[in-house]
Amino acid sequence: MKTQIALPFLLLLGLATPSCIAQATAQAPQQDPLVLPAGEHKLPVLVDQCAAYLKVNILASPQELAGGPQVPAFTLQHPVSLDAAGCEDFLGSMLWQQGFALTWLDQAARTMEVIGMNGPRAREVSTRAVLTSVEAVLARPNSRLPVSVVVPLAHVNATVANNSLRPFFASAGRAGAGELMIGTMGNGATLLLTGSQNQVAQALRLVQACDVPATQPDPNDAAQVLPRMQQLEQRIAALEQQLRAATAPKSK
Repeated sequence: MKTQIALPFLLLLGLATPSCIAQATAQAPQQDPLVLPAGEHKLPVLVDQCAAYLKVNILASPQELAGGPQVPAFTLQHPVSLDAAGCEDFLGSMLWQQGFALTWLDQAARTMEVIGMNGPRAREVSTRAVLTSVEAVLARPNSRLPVSVVVPLAHVNATVANNSLRPFFASAGRAGAGELMIGTMGNGATLLLTGSQNQVAQALRLVQACDVPATQPDPNDAAQVLPRMQQLEQRIAALEQQLRAATAPKSK
């Protein structure tokens, strides 16, 4: 039974699926694509269609919806055909365009929730980020769902990568909701990324392009300067010892 609300995002009860959409799209049997015809589409109706197609629950409260357009809608100039992964990505993008984020509320219960990115719960978006792999993020670089990724680094220092990435994403997204958060684990070899999957994918591409062996030693790299300083100190100490031995008074 459907419950009418101010903007009718509906709670749709679905069939059993795996604990996350990524697994569902990989394991679910093949089904006909969801085809959206050209023309105007109301966003609440799209939520209903995608929830039914993906067999998940999608929740949105009137309080969350009040922060967006009164009647959120969009227009397609041409029909769009979507498989399961494409359906989730397309819904996430359309919601994002109207100021909403699609998040997981309870993966075990196959329940998602729409959160307004300009409302009082905006910071919950980042706390709903699902820990996933680098490969899974890059496989779907257009997804808008919040994710977290642990990125191992082979050649670039994590602190340097952190400081280098921040200017690229400083003004991207909405503070507390759509912004990309970058951090390290303190070991110099692990970078942490949290944000919408498309921004995380963009950051990953930059990291992968730069995480390569240096063509020649960097004279300003502290990791290389310290060993050279230690070697020089050892040579100076040896020379001083030789000098003292040469100038010391000889016993008769």
